[in-house]
Amino acid sequence: MPRWHCASSGLGLDLSREQLAEQPARLVLEHGSALVMPFGDGAVDKCYSVEAAQHFEDRTAFATEARRVLRPGGKLCAAPFFATDESAPGDGIDYAVPIEAFRAGLHEVGFADVRVESIGDRVRQGFDTWVSQTQCKGSWGRNWLKANRAGLADYFLVTASVSRVTSRK
Repeated sequence: MPRWHCASSGLGLDLSREQLAEQPARLVLEHGSALVMPFGDGAVDKCYSVEAAQHFEDRTAFATEARRVLRPGGKLCAAPFFATDESAPGDGIDYAVPIEAFRAGLHEVGFADVRVESIGDRVRQGFDTWVSQTQCKGSWGRNWLKANRAGLADYFLVTASVSRVTSRK
């Protein structure tokens, strides 16, 4: 995986007003959708999506928007959880979209160098601790952990880039 460096500042979008209230000081969050980003074409260097892509009703719209707002040479980094393959059942684990469908969608809208890395083994214990301390004790969080342990779902790090010489699709 490529090395990524933390930005000293950034601008983000979130549909959840509750999440907006908890924004880090160095990040400016605005109420908005990742499916219709309020940024111009090629306006940003990096686009991050953390624990969100699996919730998007239209992941192609997200991929298209991320591709649109990134400059040539720009990078996308997403940390979603998805089904490991087509056979995973969707009951209780949010949208059971196979990771390969997400990867293919990124390629389809013009992203290059799309890489997917399983990181579930590195986040499972922390996620389990978080779930046990929240209202998610008996809901999707526990279901995701069961699905992850059974190999049906996983947490992934997905990176992709926009070619320095681009042709928009």
